Amino acid sequence: MSDFFCNHNIISIFQSGFRKYHSTETALLKITDDIRLAMDRGLFTLLALLDFSKAFDTVIHKLLIKKLKRLGFSKLALAWIKSYLSGRKQCVSYDNLMSDFKTVTCGVPQGSILGPLLFIVYINDISTVLRYCMFHCYADDIQIYIHFNIFNKDQAVKWMNEDIKRLVQWAVRNGLKLNPDKTKPMIVCHQRLVNSVDLQNTQKITVDGTLLPYVTSDRNKVTRLGLIKNQTLGWTDIVVYTCNRVFAAVHTLKRMQGLYCFI
Repeated sequence: MSDFFCNHNIISIFQSGFRKYHSTETALLKITDDIRLAMDRGLFTLLALLDFSKAFDTVIHKLLIKKLKRLGFSKLALAWIKSYLSGRKQCVSYDNLMSDFKTVTCGVPQGSILGPLLFIVYINDISTVLRYCMFHCYADDIQIYIHFNIFNKDQAVKWMNEDIKRLVQWAVRNGLKLNPDKTKPMIVCHQRLVNSVDLQNTQKITVDGTLLPYVTSDRNKVTRLGLIKNQTLGWTDIVVYTCNRVFAAVHTLKRMQGLYCFI
């Protein structure tokens, strides 16, 4: 399947998840390079870090099969994938108690090699939704962005909101849901231009009716792609975060050393 997708250039070039020669590094480099090139031209970048709720668990099986059929999968291959996805059951175990098994009616098997591959095919047509914004994905993590000069700030926000509205509608059709609580908009620019942006009086980004405040750092994304981006693409936040983690680990080792010496 991977060879088929690769040989026919099926997977979007803006998807870095679960593809050969791609990783979180390629996703980060693509976005940061685009933003830095815009900085060199004196432009601002409106960036939105979007988050889908339980995306891998909400894939609609019938719709996935239809998408694979449109991509040229044979009836035999589709039957095999349908068999692979159907008939699965799961239960919940907690504190030595176990629930009854229930049939899984949607989603792709997590922890498998095939599951993520099927998922990126499932969301591959996301590129047809966006009209104004550029984007890059790493599996279910999607970042959309648009460059603008300071005089066209309101127009850029309007265009992004239109794209997000279409993205929300696409997500509903595909059984997915954008999570406004974890979606963070940010305006990125050169250090010398930071004070020229009045975030308080800038029109808000809207996700499914929820107005989102602008942030100056995407700290919640650290566990996703391994890097904290701030509004000037500086390194302060990630350095502080890394130092704090190292300090906590060293402190734990010192306590353990004292415990073993005592024993």
